[in-house]
Amino acid sequence: MQSLITGSLSLDHPSVTFADACGILGALSNVKNMELLFPCDVAGKSSLQSDMQSCRVVFSNLTTLSLSDWCLHGNCKALLYFLEHSPNLEELTLKMRKLGFHDHLDWFPTAAAAGTDSPCKETEKTFDCNKLKKIEIICPKHDKRVGMLVAILLAKIISSPEISIKPF
Repeated sequence: MQSLITGSLSLDHPSVTFADACGILGALSNVKNMELLFPCDVAGKSSLQSDMQSCRVVFSNLTTLSLSDWCLHGNCKALLYFLEHSPNLEELTLKMRKLGFHDHLDWFPTAAAAGTDSPCKETEKTFDCNKLKKIEIICPKHDKRVGMLVAILLAKIISSPEISIKPF
């Protein structure tokens, strides 16, 4: 789909599952603008994250990316994948939702995610995101995930983009 400029995938129901994540990501590989928004408890989230690691899709044309907080699970594995595989990314928006009573607080299971002790290979790497100029984090007021997220981003991105935090 080389002529596709903007791709948006928004799943509002947690019972939706992913099938063939590599096919979905491959179809979106040439987009310039991408938005992947869905609940953290969407079935198959871990399947999407592991498929991302195995299919190795590169988003060469991607300049604007918007993700919801599903990408923060597992030491930000999915988020870091996009940073590594989007060499022309200029703007990143992270839309974090309010945590509900039943939400698990396993966003960053190891404090080592920002350090070198992490068992996750993706978090051990640093990325030269020299075209990334702006990261916008839209989050609930006093969200404790934001501090760790910013620490991980600053530890993993060689160039220093502007980071804007917009609480709601």
